Amino acid sequence: MRLSIRGWRVVAGGAGALALASRLALGGPLDRAVVDKGATWVVHLDVEAGLASTCGRYLLEEVRKSPEHLIEQATVKSGLDPTKDIKSLTIYGFKPGEDDDGVVVAVTSGAADSLGEKLRAAKLQEFESSVKDGQTRYSWKGDEHTWHMAVRRGAAGDRVVVVASEEAALDHGLAVVTGDRPNLDALDKGDANAPMLNQPGKGSILFVAAKGLGDCEKFKTNLVKEARTLIIDAGEESGEPGKEMYARATISTVDEQRAVNMQQMAQGMVAFAGMMARDNGAPEAANLLQRVKISAEGKSVSMAVREKSDVVVERLKQLQVMEEQKHGKRSLSVKYDGKDDKEEKEPKKEK
Repeated sequence: MRLSIRGWRVVAGGAGALALASRLALGGPLDRAVVDKGATWVVHLDVEAGLASTCGRYLLEEVRKSPEHLIEQATVKSGLDPTKDIKSLTIYGFKPGEDDDGVVVAVTSGAADSLGEKLRAAKLQEFESSVKDGQTRYSWKGDEHTWHMAVRRGAAGDRVVVVASEEAALDHGLAVVTGDRPNLDALDKGDANAPMLNQPGKGSILFVAAKGLGDCEKFKTNLVKEARTLIIDAGEESGEPGKEMYARATISTVDEQRAVNMQQMAQGMVAFAGMMARDNGAPEAANLLQRVKISAEGKSVSMAVREKSDVVVERLKQLQVMEEQKHGKRSLSVKYDGKDDKEEKEPKKEK
């Protein structure tokens, strides 16, 4: 499920500028003070937790082995080392499922002070810098959008980088960061706002919260058409024994019967996926799907799964081997396009 049609483009645009493309997650817990009070969806990635996790360390080593030298390229282009300088990333918007690009707020080290000059040196299309209300801003064109960015000083030597696809959205995001617009802490503590007041759990790497899904026409026509709110939390925490990766999701619906219907639908989909995984030679994935717990309580449906972190890493290694055997390339290579090498090298025979 996606929160918006165009909405994720701002992630790509902001990520490119901030060298986040090679990151697994962002740093630090969700700070509700940087999210507008009127936001209806928010995505938070905790980089520090992600890179410190068992799977994060493994994936980072795999990225370091990449012949494309992704980390080095990102550092040279932006001046930010994606393994050290990006501390947190929060993305929020106002129209789930609609053309809402949202606002990106990233907390970085002081290295972001050189970000503007690095972007200028990159000769981005229509790159410009300007000053408004004493704040230096940058803009450039990419992905058929004109992106807008500003860098502000934060606490303890940090920098706060705000990126948006419209100047008005940048104004909006900066006003929240500076305290000139109310943030999520100003929300009433009612059921309607509960998702936006929720906090990621301990060890969270990815956190998503959304409300007002029932007001979106596009959500009314898909598999979760009865959904009204959504919370997703995934990360790593201590288990018995060792560490475990976890993923949890909660969806609220209109009434208890619809919650039961959604529970049954989800159980059927998971069972079917497990059967397909087993038929396609992936018994480990099938076993993992069997451990997915789906329950309905009141108007809500909850789904949860846990797996030992070292087991997840072993699964990732197996996938790497399968990719190399099938395509002769590592699955983490950004140049891999999913086509069979044989098809690329041998011309098609005419009938």
